[in-house]
This record gives sequence, structure tokens and C-alpha cells, in this order.
Amino acid sequence: MSSSSSSSSSASRRNFLDSRFAIGRKEVIRISILFLVFTASCLVLYKIVHPLQRLNLTSHLSSKSPLSDLNSSEISLETTEQKIILKEILEKASTNNKTVIITTLNQAWAEPKSIFDLFLESFRIGQGTQQLLKHVVVVCLDPKAFERCSQLHLNCYQIETSDADFSGDKAYNTPDYVKMMWRRIELLIRVLEMGFNFIFTDADVMWLRDPFPRLYPDG
Repeated sequence: MSSSSSSSSSASRRNFLDSRFAIGRKEVIRISILFLVFTASCLVLYKIVHPLQRLNLTSHLSSKSPLSDLNSSEISLETTEQKIILKEILEKASTNNKTVIITTLNQAWAEPKSIFDLFLESFRIGQGTQQLLKHVVVVCLDPKAFERCSQLHLNCYQIETSDADFSGDKAYNTPDYVKMMWRRIELLIRVLEMGFNFIFTDADVMWLRDPFPRLYPDG
């Protein structure tokens, strides 16, 4: 009697497990089908959208860049005399490993009690930055800025900008702004060609600590 009951119980458990296994297989198959349908839908959407993205990217790349209006004759205006003056200023201002700190200045930032005054003052009151001030070269973008810089600082250099007026604030990506950026890049390239290293800083950056100990010597 007990043997018959045990056999019946074992058969019931097997049937239960078989039914659960069958249900589990059905769930796996159903989930797999849903996943495949979802993946196929994503691929279809990608195929539809991707050509539009390629079209937009192609039209964007083929559009005329504002830099294409510039040529080297418009931005390469330094004379031999100016290059000599620049090299003399760099030699006077450079550290033992021929490194200088370069910033740019125009009339808009050169007024008394303006950004330029704060910039110079930050070197005087910063931690360990006083000795760095003699290594700062101020590149002036107009005569008024050069005049003001010469009253306050030793190492001032005026670049030739007869093709544009850089004395005022320039809105981002306007033709004069682009020209001003190219003049700056050209000057920095010239500094490297002369054998000097540089750290470029905007004049609205306050130098309150000496960053050189944290820089790699050959960086």
C-alpha cells in the first residue's frame, strides 16, 4: 500500500516538473520572439533615420566655412622688424628653459581698473606668483592697449592688425572674431618657431598660485 502511494507521489512530482519545464520553455521562446521583433524594429528605424543623418552631415561639412574666407596674406602681417622685436621681448621675459606666459589685450579690457589691472594684481598678491610676473608677455591688439600696457608692464608687444579693428569686444564666430583668433594662433606658432615654450592665459584668469611645480618639466 505504501509502495503504491510512493510511486503515485513520484509520478505526480515528475508530471509537475515536466509541466513547469514546458511552461518555462514556452516563456523562453516567447521572450526570444519578442526580442527578435524589437531588434528588427530598431534596425528598420535605424535604416530609415540613418540616411537622413548622413545627408545632414554631408550638407554641414560641404557648407562654406567662415575660415575659407581668410588667406595667409590677410593674417600674416608681421614684418621682419616686428619679428626681431618679438624675439627680443621673448628673450627678456623667458625663464631659464625659455618659457613665457602669454596673454592678449585689447582696448576694451585695458581701461583703468578693468580686467587687465586685476590680472596683473593677481600675480602680485598670489601665493608664489610674484616672480612669474616678469615672465608675462602681453600681446596687444591695438595701439590703445599697447599704450596702456606699456604704462603698467615691461613686456608688451603690439601685433599688426591693419586689416581689422580688434579694439572692441568681438562676438563669437563673427568675421573679426575669427580673424583675431587666427592672428593669435599665428603669433603662438611664431613663438614656437623661435624656440620658446609658452603657457597661454586669457586676461580674465586670475593667477593666485604658481602652477609650474605641478607641470611636467618637459611637458
